[in-house]
Amino acid sequence: MPTCFRMGTILAAMSLGLALAQPAAGQEPDAVGTLQVRARLEASCSVTLQDLDFGEYRAASASQVKTVIEVRCTPGVRFNVALDGGGAGDADLRRMTGAGELSYQLYVDASHRRIFGDATGGETVSMEANGKWQRVNVYGSVPKGQSPPPGGFYDTVTMTLTY
Repeated sequence: MPTCFRMGTILAAMSLGLALAQPAAGQEPDAVGTLQVRARLEASCSVTLQDLDFGEYRAASASQVKTVIEVRCTPGVRFNVALDGGGAGDADLRRMTGAGELSYQLYVDASHRRIFGDATGGETVSMEANGKWQRVNVYGSVPKGQSPPPGGFYDTVTMTLTY
């Protein structure tokens, strides 16, 4: 049969136990020791990705879109986001394939001057985590003047998060 105590009873019993464990006034304890208390927090991160869809391409004008990578890491952790070159294997020469090829590029800035890349080329994005979801913008552009055959064009770019 389980024993139930009310909180007041438990506190009284604990206080009594502590009083009994104390040496009498003027008496030295038989032994004294220390207890080390430790904890460890491992760095961790989570990431969400949204696809980048250029929609219908028209050769007369460049197609420009934006997507977002969201990262949440343990506060104070420095993290780095890199995007590989996709099927082309080179961040400087990205292209989608289908019935033919359609060149495109990914950028870290809205002005499309700095290529978003990895060790093969371009640059990565580094930030210090604040414990909340942080946005890393990815700006995409398909240059005008290309004339591939009609159809769908695809590429798969791998995002690498290091911390």
